[in-house]
Amino acid sequence: MHEMSIEGVQLRYRLIEMEKLIEQSMRVRNQSITRQDHNRYEMIPSASSHSLPDTNMSHSSGIASIKRPKTPPKKMRVRFNHRRDSTHFRRP
Repeated sequence: MHEMSIEGVQLRYRLIEMEKLIEQSMRVRNQSITRQDHNRYEMIPSASSHSLPDTNMSHSSGIASIKRPKTPPKKMRVRFNHRRDSTHFRRP
């Protein structure tokens, strides 16, 4: 029983580290995204399977909801087009 509790603590620390990495990656993405999307993303890690480590469905659905937002890729494309336009205007 004691070994099981130690393993559970180690798994929780790994989950916390993974969530920190996810938050860092989302912050890097949010530098090119509006703050409304940033607030929407920050709601997801808190609702991850931190209190429910036994059910894999909630965890996988949380990861899918992080990977699958529809608006950010469109905004990224718009930003890249802006950068291209600005470089084209600067050259001549």
